[in-house]
Order: sequence, then C-alpha cells, then structure tokens
Amino acid sequence: MKKFFEFILVIIIFYGVYAAFDKAFLILAPQIHSLWVIMSALFAAVLLLLLYSLIIKDEAKKNLKETLDHLHTEIKNKDDLLLKKDDEIKRAQSFKEDLIKESELSDPLE
Repeated sequence: MKKFFEFILVIIIFYGVYAAFDKAFLILAPQIHSLWVIMSALFAAVLLLLLYSLIIKDEAKKNLKETLDHLHTEIKNKDDLLLKKDDEIKRAQSFKEDLIKESELSDPLE
C-alpha cells in the first residue's frame, strides 16, 4: 500500500510540474518541442522528490537521535537505581550478619 501511495505521489508531482512547465514554455518559447518540456518536467520532479526525501531523512535522523538519547538516559537512570538497590541489599545483609553475630555472642536467656 505504501509503494502504491508513493507511486501516486510521483504521478501527481510529475503531472503538476509538467502542466506548469507546459504553460510556461508556451509563453516563453512557443516553438519548443514537447520532448524538452517532458524532460525538463521530469528533471524538476526528480529534484523535488530528492528534496522531499532529504527532508524526510533528516527528520527521521533527528527523531531517532532524540529517541536514542532518551533511551540512553533511561538506561543510565535504571543502572543508577540498580546500583543503589544493590548497595541497600549489601547493607541489609551486613546488618543481618552483625545481628546474627551479636545474638551468638550474647548470653542465652534461660
């Protein structure tokens, strides 16, 4: 479906450029051969499509860079949170071991 839409877009652009060039060449040079009108319309349509593709490509690169930067920041935040939780677990285990040692050293209640 996307390719069909792109094909229709190319046809519309070419027809619009051809119509504009046909009228312009009739005013500027009434004796010009229609092959030159078609060739110049094709060339102009190709330039318009190249410009369009460059704009789309740059916008896609910009969006991709923003997404990657956002994901990188998210990963860094999650790594920091993971390190913080790891430190908390180590402190809790150390506290547990200290409590166990203290209880073993203390006098049993009888």
